[in-house]
Amino acid sequence: MLKILSILAILALTFGLYACEDTDNITISPEPQNQMSVSGSATVTKSPDIATSQIGVQTIAKELDPAINENNRKAEAIINALKALGIAEKDIKTISFNIYPQRDYTKDPNAIIGYQVDNMLSVTFRDLTKVGRGLQDAVKAGANNIYGINFTLDNPEEAQNEARILAIQNARKKAESIASAAGIKLGKIVSINESYGSIPIYRDYNKSAAEGSVPVQSGELGVTVQVTLIYLIE
Repeated sequence: MLKILSILAILALTFGLYACEDTDNITISPEPQNQMSVSGSATVTKSPDIATSQIGVQTIAKELDPAINENNRKAEAIINALKALGIAEKDIKTISFNIYPQRDYTKDPNAIIGYQVDNMLSVTFRDLTKVGRGLQDAVKAGANNIYGINFTLDNPEEAQNEARILAIQNARKKAESIASAAGIKLGKIVSINESYGSIPIYRDYNKSAAEGSVPVQSGELGVTVQVTLIYLIE
């Protein structure tokens, strides 16, 4: 009899332990909160204050040394012409220097018949009135490769901050309008996401270029910020 009672006690204790373990593993998930997402955007228009352009020289010769020497001479002349215009040394940067063997694939593809040397500079113009003259002087000095002109802002954060404030105001007004129409009450904002970019806005100013310079129009920049606000719904 005592043996049977001992077995029953052990079984009761064992089941009791399992019951405790099961109770400890039970978790209650919070109910999902109702949320509302709304987006707003704003664009601030600014006049660009700097311009960048890639200016380079390409030379070709049958022998490598003459191709390099001619390229070096013209690249140095371009740099000196830009400095003479008032472009600071820190705003003239070499971004690539390449040598390409030339081959006649219609005859012997393994035979080198000449060399092409390319030297490319990135130039920043902080005085936009000098862009056209700078391009013209660079060409006169020997530049034969020019890739685009990019007008931008030296300090884009200021325009982005202005557009951000307007975008958030736009999103909040939209959220309040939706909440009022739907008969709901907005709670606190739990998330804010942002994206931004700038696009050129072209204007026809009918400005004539100064004599001896490339005609250039800087136009304006539209800095756009878009925000997405997520509200709790009370």
